Amino acid sequence: MKTRFYLFTTFFLYFAFSFLSDCLFSKTPEQSESNLSSDEVTFFVSADTHLGFERMEEWNQIQIKEMNELPGKLYPENIGGIVQKPMGVLIAGDLTENGWKKELNIFMKLYGMKDKPGILKYPVFPCTGNHDRRGGRTTVAKKIKYYFKTLPYSWKWKFVHLICLDEHPDIEKIRWLRKHLKKIPSEEKIVIFFHYSIQGPYSNWWSKKKKKLFFQTIENKNVIAIFHGHYHAEDYYKWEGFDVFNVGSPKYSYKSFAVVQITRKKLQVCYRNYAEHKWSWWFKKEI
Repeated sequence: MKTRFYLFTTFFLYFAFSFLSDCLFSKTPEQSESNLSSDEVTFFVSADTHLGFERMEEWNQIQIKEMNELPGKLYPENIGGIVQKPMGVLIAGDLTENGWKKELNIFMKLYGMKDKPGILKYPVFPCTGNHDRRGGRTTVAKKIKYYFKTLPYSWKWKFVHLICLDEHPDIEKIRWLRKHLKKIPSEEKIVIFFHYSIQGPYSNWWSKKKKKLFFQTIENKNVIAIFHGHYHAEDYYKWEGFDVFNVGSPKYSYKSFAVVQITRKKLQVCYRNYAEHKWSWWFKKEI
Protein backbone atom coordinates (compact mmCIF):
# COMPACT_ATOMS: atom_id res chain seq x y z
CA MET A 1 0.00 0.00 0.00
CA LYS A 2 2.84 2.39 0.88
CA THR A 3 4.53 1.54 -2.44
CA ARG A 4 1.38 2.46 -4.40
CA PHE A 5 1.03 5.72 -2.47
CA TYR A 6 4.69 6.57 -3.13
CA LEU A 7 4.33 5.91 -6.88
CA PHE A 8 1.13 7.93 -7.08
CA THR A 9 2.71 10.87 -5.24
CA THR A 10 5.80 10.76 -7.48
CA PHE A 11 3.78 10.78 -10.70
CA PHE A 12 1.49 13.55 -9.40
CA LEU A 13 4.42 15.81 -8.47
CA TYR A 14 6.14 15.16 -11.82
CA PHE A 15 3.10 16.12 -13.93
CA ALA A 16 2.27 19.08 -11.68
CA PHE A 17 5.82 20.43 -12.03
CA SER A 18 5.76 19.90 -15.81
CA PHE A 19 2.47 21.77 -16.10
CA LEU A 20 3.68 24.68 -13.99
CA SER A 21 6.94 24.85 -15.95
CA ASP A 22 5.04 25.10 -19.22
CA CYS A 23 2.86 27.86 -17.84
CA LEU A 24 5.70 29.86 -16.34
CA PHE A 25 8.46 29.45 -18.87
CA SER A 26 6.94 28.73 -22.29
CA LYS A 27 6.84 31.51 -24.90
CA THR A 28 3.56 33.10 -25.83
CA PRO A 29 2.66 33.22 -29.54
CA GLU A 30 3.75 36.86 -29.62
CA GLN A 31 7.22 36.09 -28.23
CA SER A 32 9.19 35.32 -31.38
CA GLU A 33 12.94 35.01 -30.96
CA SER A 34 13.45 38.51 -32.35
CA ASN A 35 10.97 39.98 -29.88
CA LEU A 36 12.49 38.52 -26.72
CA SER A 37 15.07 41.32 -26.54
CA SER A 38 14.06 44.96 -26.66
CA ASP A 39 17.61 45.87 -27.71
CA GLU A 40 17.71 44.03 -31.06
CA VAL A 41 15.88 44.34 -34.38
CA THR A 42 16.41 41.83 -37.21
CA PHE A 43 14.93 42.05 -40.70
CA PHE A 44 15.72 40.89 -44.24
CA VAL A 45 15.99 43.02 -47.39
CA SER A 46 15.47 41.78 -50.94
CA ALA A 47 14.71 43.47 -54.26
CA ASP A 48 13.89 42.90 -57.91
CA THR A 49 11.85 39.73 -57.61
CA HIS A 50 10.72 40.30 -61.24
CA LEU A 51 7.87 37.79 -61.20
CA GLY A 52 6.77 37.21 -64.77
CA PHE A 53 10.30 36.88 -66.10
CA GLU A 54 11.72 33.49 -67.07
CA ARG A 55 12.23 31.11 -64.09
CA MET A 56 11.51 33.86 -61.55
CA GLU A 57 8.82 31.92 -59.70
CA GLU A 58 11.28 29.05 -59.22
CA TRP A 59 14.13 31.28 -57.99
CA ASN A 60 11.86 33.28 -55.69
CA GLN A 61 10.67 30.05 -54.09
CA ILE A 62 14.32 29.15 -53.45
CA GLN A 63 14.89 32.57 -51.87
CA ILE A 64 11.80 32.21 -49.70
CA LYS A 65 12.86 28.76 -48.52
CA GLU A 66 16.25 30.18 -47.51
CA MET A 67 14.57 33.04 -45.65
CA ASN A 68 12.17 30.72 -43.84
CA GLU A 69 14.95 28.36 -42.74
CA LEU A 70 17.65 30.92 -41.87
CA PRO A 71 16.67 31.85 -38.27
CA GLY A 72 18.71 29.81 -35.81
CA LYS A 73 21.71 29.46 -38.13
CA LEU A 74 25.11 30.96 -37.37
CA TYR A 75 26.27 34.29 -38.74
CA PRO A 76 29.74 34.42 -40.35
CA GLU A 77 32.49 33.71 -37.82
CA ASN A 78 33.76 37.30 -38.00
CA ILE A 79 30.28 38.55 -37.07
CA GLY A 80 29.29 35.94 -34.49
CA GLY A 81 25.92 35.03 -33.03
CA ILE A 82 22.77 33.41 -34.36
CA VAL A 83 20.26 34.77 -36.88
CA GLN A 84 17.10 35.79 -35.05
CA LYS A 85 13.61 35.54 -36.48
CA PRO A 86 13.11 38.66 -38.65
CA MET A 87 10.40 41.14 -37.83
CA GLY A 88 9.72 41.46 -41.54
CA VAL A 89 11.13 41.57 -45.07
CA LEU A 90 11.66 44.77 -47.09
CA ILE A 91 11.45 44.34 -50.88
CA ALA A 92 12.95 47.29 -52.74
CA GLY A 93 10.91 47.37 -55.93
CA ASP A 94 10.45 45.61 -59.25
CA LEU A 95 8.16 43.04 -57.68
CA THR A 96 6.96 42.19 -61.21
CA GLU A 97 8.45 42.19 -64.69
CA ASN A 98 5.70 44.19 -66.40
CA GLY A 99 3.31 45.43 -63.71
CA TRP A 100 0.59 43.03 -64.83
CA LYS A 101 -2.07 41.76 -62.42
CA LYS A 102 -1.26 38.10 -63.11
CA GLU A 103 2.38 38.76 -62.13
CA LEU A 104 1.30 40.55 -58.96
CA ASN A 105 -0.95 37.59 -58.09
CA ILE A 106 2.11 35.32 -58.19
CA PHE A 107 3.97 37.75 -55.93
CA MET A 108 1.08 37.73 -53.45
CA LYS A 109 0.95 33.92 -53.50
CA LEU A 110 4.66 33.67 -52.72
CA TYR A 111 5.31 36.65 -50.45
CA GLY A 112 2.00 38.06 -49.32
CA MET A 113 2.01 41.67 -48.13
CA LYS A 114 2.07 43.23 -44.69
CA ASP A 115 -0.17 40.99 -42.54
CA LYS A 116 -1.49 38.91 -45.49
CA PRO A 117 0.61 35.72 -45.52
CA GLY A 118 2.18 33.97 -48.48
CA ILE A 119 4.63 31.07 -48.53
CA LEU A 120 7.06 33.44 -46.81
CA LYS A 121 6.55 33.28 -43.05
CA TYR A 122 7.19 36.96 -42.31
CA PRO A 123 5.40 40.28 -42.96
CA VAL A 124 6.42 41.95 -46.24
CA PHE A 125 7.02 45.68 -46.76
CA PRO A 126 7.47 46.45 -50.50
CA CYS A 127 7.84 49.41 -52.81
CA THR A 128 7.43 49.70 -56.56
CA GLY A 129 10.18 49.84 -59.17
CA ASN A 130 10.27 50.99 -62.77
CA HIS A 131 9.20 47.54 -64.04
CA ASP A 132 6.08 47.68 -61.87
CA ARG A 133 5.15 50.95 -63.60
CA ARG A 134 5.79 49.87 -67.20
CA GLY A 135 3.35 51.39 -69.65
CA GLY A 136 2.00 53.65 -66.91
CA ARG A 137 0.49 50.67 -65.06
CA THR A 138 -0.57 51.32 -61.46
CA THR A 139 -1.72 47.85 -60.35
CA VAL A 140 1.25 47.22 -58.05
CA ALA A 141 1.21 50.72 -56.54
CA LYS A 142 -2.53 50.44 -55.83
CA LYS A 143 -2.03 47.10 -54.09
CA ILE A 144 0.67 48.55 -51.83
CA LYS A 145 -1.51 51.57 -51.04
CA TYR A 146 -4.39 49.22 -50.19
CA TYR A 147 -2.32 47.56 -47.46
CA PHE A 148 -0.32 50.56 -46.22
CA LYS A 149 -2.87 53.35 -46.88
CA THR A 150 -0.20 55.67 -48.32
CA LEU A 151 2.84 55.44 -50.57
CA PRO A 152 5.40 56.49 -49.32
CA TYR A 153 4.82 55.02 -45.87
CA SER A 154 6.65 54.36 -42.62
CA TRP A 155 6.46 52.27 -39.46
CA LYS A 156 8.43 51.55 -36.30
CA TRP A 157 10.07 48.42 -34.91
CA LYS A 158 11.09 49.09 -31.31
CA PHE A 159 13.72 51.87 -31.53
CA VAL A 160 14.10 51.68 -35.34
CA HIS A 161 12.00 53.87 -37.67
CA LEU A 162 11.71 52.52 -41.23
CA ILE A 163 10.73 54.65 -44.22
CA CYS A 164 9.66 53.46 -47.69
CA LEU A 165 10.18 56.10 -50.40
CA ASP A 166 8.85 53.88 -53.20
CA GLU A 167 10.61 54.07 -56.59
CA HIS A 168 12.88 56.98 -55.60
CA PRO A 169 12.80 60.22 -53.61
CA ASP A 170 11.14 62.56 -56.11
CA ILE A 171 10.11 66.12 -55.22
CA GLU A 172 6.73 65.11 -53.79
CA LYS A 173 8.21 62.35 -51.64
CA ILE A 174 11.01 64.62 -50.44
CA ARG A 175 8.40 67.12 -49.23
CA TRP A 176 6.61 64.29 -47.42
CA LEU A 177 9.90 63.07 -45.95
CA ARG A 178 10.88 66.53 -44.70
CA LYS A 179 7.63 66.81 -42.74
CA HIS A 180 7.79 63.23 -41.53
CA LEU A 181 11.35 63.45 -40.18
CA LYS A 182 10.34 66.33 -37.91
CA LYS A 183 8.04 63.94 -36.04
CA ILE A 184 10.71 61.30 -35.33
CA PRO A 185 12.47 61.52 -31.94
CA SER A 186 16.21 62.13 -32.28
CA GLU A 187 17.10 58.92 -30.42
CA GLU A 188 15.29 56.69 -32.94
CA LYS A 189 17.48 55.10 -35.61
CA ILE A 190 16.23 55.59 -39.17
CA VAL A 191 16.39 53.14 -42.09
CA ILE A 192 15.28 54.26 -45.56
CA PHE A 193 14.65 52.11 -48.63
CA PHE A 194 13.55 52.67 -52.22
CA HIS A 195 14.21 51.16 -55.66
CA TYR A 196 16.68 53.29 -57.64
CA SER A 197 20.42 53.29 -56.97
CA ILE A 198 22.04 56.55 -55.81
CA GLN A 199 25.45 56.18 -57.40
CA GLY A 200 27.23 53.68 -59.61
CA PRO A 201 25.58 51.67 -62.43
CA TYR A 202 22.07 52.77 -63.46
CA SER A 203 22.07 55.62 -60.94
CA ASN A 204 21.22 58.15 -63.67
CA TRP A 205 17.53 57.20 -63.54
CA TRP A 206 16.93 60.17 -61.22
CA SER A 207 18.47 63.62 -61.34
CA LYS A 208 21.37 65.14 -59.42
CA LYS A 209 18.99 67.87 -58.27
CA LYS A 210 16.69 65.33 -56.59
CA LYS A 211 19.67 63.59 -55.00
CA LYS A 212 20.90 66.91 -53.62
CA LEU A 213 17.47 67.70 -52.16
CA PHE A 214 17.27 64.21 -50.69
CA PHE A 215 20.67 64.66 -49.04
CA GLN A 216 19.72 68.07 -47.65
CA THR A 217 16.57 66.53 -46.19
CA ILE A 218 18.32 63.68 -44.35
CA GLU A 219 21.51 65.57 -43.47
CA ASN A 220 22.05 65.66 -39.69
CA LYS A 221 19.28 63.10 -39.17
CA ASN A 222 19.89 59.75 -37.49
CA VAL A 223 19.81 57.76 -40.75
CA ILE A 224 21.95 54.66 -40.16
CA ALA A 225 21.35 52.82 -43.47
CA ILE A 226 19.82 53.19 -46.93
CA PHE A 227 18.81 50.12 -48.98
CA HIS A 228 17.95 49.94 -52.67
CA GLY A 229 17.67 47.55 -55.61
CA HIS A 230 17.50 48.31 -59.37
CA TYR A 231 21.09 47.26 -60.11
CA HIS A 232 20.99 43.48 -59.65
CA ALA A 233 24.16 43.07 -57.61
CA GLU A 234 25.59 42.96 -54.12
CA ASP A 235 27.11 46.32 -53.35
CA TYR A 236 27.97 48.69 -50.53
CA TYR A 237 29.13 52.28 -50.79
CA LYS A 238 29.33 55.55 -48.93
CA TRP A 239 27.20 58.37 -50.30
CA GLU A 240 27.57 61.79 -48.69
CA GLY A 241 28.60 60.01 -45.49
CA PHE A 242 25.67 57.56 -45.44
CA ASP A 243 26.02 53.77 -45.59
CA VAL A 244 24.18 52.50 -48.68
CA PHE A 245 23.46 48.85 -49.47
CA ASN A 246 22.45 47.50 -52.87
CA VAL A 247 20.86 44.07 -52.40
CA GLY A 248 20.85 41.19 -54.89
CA SER A 249 18.02 39.76 -56.97
CA PRO A 250 16.64 36.40 -58.13
CA LYS A 251 17.17 37.77 -61.65
CA TYR A 252 20.66 37.19 -63.08
CA SER A 253 23.81 36.37 -61.08
CA TYR A 254 23.70 37.92 -57.59
CA LYS A 255 21.11 35.71 -55.92
CA SER A 256 21.26 37.06 -52.39
CA PHE A 257 19.37 39.08 -49.80
CA ALA A 258 20.51 41.16 -46.84
CA VAL A 259 20.17 40.04 -43.23
CA VAL A 260 20.15 43.15 -41.05
CA GLN A 261 20.56 43.29 -37.30
CA ILE A 262 20.41 46.57 -35.40
CA THR A 263 21.03 47.17 -31.72
CA ARG A 264 21.25 50.51 -29.94
CA LYS A 265 25.01 50.49 -30.53
CA LYS A 266 25.58 48.35 -33.64
CA LEU A 267 24.54 47.90 -37.27
CA GLN A 268 25.41 44.71 -39.11
CA VAL A 269 24.45 43.69 -42.64
CA CYS A 270 25.24 40.25 -44.06
CA TYR A 271 24.46 39.13 -47.60
CA ARG A 272 23.07 35.60 -47.83
CA ASN A 273 23.52 33.76 -51.15
CA TYR A 274 20.56 31.37 -51.51
CA ALA A 275 21.89 29.72 -54.67
CA GLU A 276 24.92 28.46 -52.73
CA HIS A 277 23.42 28.57 -49.20
CA LYS A 278 26.28 30.58 -47.74
CA TRP A 279 27.28 34.05 -46.58
CA SER A 280 28.86 36.07 -49.39
CA TRP A 281 29.68 39.42 -47.69
CA TRP A 282 29.26 41.11 -44.33
CA PHE A 283 29.53 44.52 -42.70
CA LYS A 284 29.54 45.70 -39.09
CA LYS A 285 29.92 49.10 -37.46
CA GLU A 286 29.24 50.95 -34.23
CA ILE A 287 26.40 53.48 -34.42
